[in-house]
Amino acid sequence: MVASVVLMACSTPIAGEAKGDKVSQITGAAGTATVPGDASPITDEELFDPCTIPDEVTDEFGLATAFEESVFNPPLTRWKSCLWSQMGFEARFAVGILTTAYTFQELLANPTKDRFVPTKVGRHDATYFAEKGEDDPLRCKIAWGTSTGTVLLDATSYSVQSGSREEPCPLVQRWAEAVYPHIPS
Repeated sequence: MVASVVLMACSTPIAGEAKGDKVSQITGAAGTATVPGDASPITDEELFDPCTIPDEVTDEFGLATAFEESVFNPPLTRWKSCLWSQMGFEARFAVGILTTAYTFQELLANPTKDRFVPTKVGRHDATYFAEKGEDDPLRCKIAWGTSTGTVLLDATSYSVQSGSREEPCPLVQRWAEAVYPHIPS
C-alpha cells in the first residue's frame, strides 16, 4: 500500500516588495520571504531535495525497508518531494516531505487548506493543517517556513491486523523532530 500525497501549490501572493539581491529578498525570520513562491529568486535546482535525508535518520525511524520515491511524477515547478512507505504485510505507515519556494504565509492563505493548529518543531514555529474537506483519521500534516519557502510533512497510518496502529499526528510530529536538523532553515 503506497500512500498518496496531494498538496496543491499555493498561489496567493503576500504583501511586500522584492528588492535587492537574492539574499536580501529571502532573508528574515523563517517563512517571512517578501516575494511570492512563483516569483521567488530560488530556482527549482536550489530547493532542498527531501530524498537526501540521511539513511541513518530514515532507518532509525523505522523505514529501513521503506519504498522511497518522489511524490510528483513528473516533477512540479517550485516543488521537490520524497515519500517513504514501509513495505510488506506488517507495514504501519508512510511519511513524506515536500519543499516549495511558496512561503509559509502563502500556505496559511491558501483557500484549499484549513484547520491550522499552531505547534512547534523543536523551538521552531510550525502548524498542523489539512486539505479543505479532508477528514482522514489516518493522515496528518505539519508545515513550517524556511528562508527559501515552506517544508510540509505528511504522515499516513495504515490499519494493521496485529497491534495498534500509529496515530498520525504524533507520528508526523516525531517525523518532523527526526528530520528537522537535516532540513535547511
